[in-house]
Amino acid sequence: MDAMSYFDIIRYPREHMAKALKKVDMGEAVKSFALAGAVWGLLAGLVFAFLGTFFGALVGSESAGLGAVLAGLGMLSLIVLPIAAAVMAVLGGAIGYGVIWFGSNLLGGKGTFEQLFYLGSRLVWPLLIAGVVVNILTLIPILGWLIQLAWGVYTVYLLTTLVSVASKLSMLKSFAAIILPWVVLVVAIAFLVALVIR
Repeated sequence: MDAMSYFDIIRYPREHMAKALKKVDMGEAVKSFALAGAVWGLLAGLVFAFLGTFFGALVGSESAGLGAVLAGLGMLSLIVLPIAAAVMAVLGGAIGYGVIWFGSNLLGGKGTFEQLFYLGSRLVWPLLIAGVVVNILTLIPILGWLIQLAWGVYTVYLLTTLVSVASKLSMLKSFAAIILPWVVLVVAIAFLVALVIR
């Protein structure tokens, strides 16, 4: 498999997603979300480890105990953050796609949660890598924000296509299935705030 075929789900989303639905593997989906979360957690852990060691060294000359604690917390983040981020990625993916699945069912969708979650896991790595590239390109003056905007719109298109393929819905209903839970959430929060203020 060449490197570009890995990104087929971004380049040819509908065809690639329809093909992927033939072999749904929840174990692979969970691993994909967990590994992506662990990588982000490790990157965050490296930042915290550097900052903890840096500030620990700064304070170390004045207060050795505080310096050691800061350095220790920084190093501990290299272990804790990848594990926590892996768990949060799996739970966040399951909850997010569960809510979308519920919304798609309300609109007549026929797919299963497993299909939706699995297709979402197939998008995780290509979106992660492409997102890093796009974020680097946003440093280009003037064009940067246009690239970011175009990528944001295309990401919404990819998610809408994912819901359409997994739930066997039109693109319009799929987009509504993504938006509907957020509208309900905003209305519920506004209602609760109105009750509290009264």
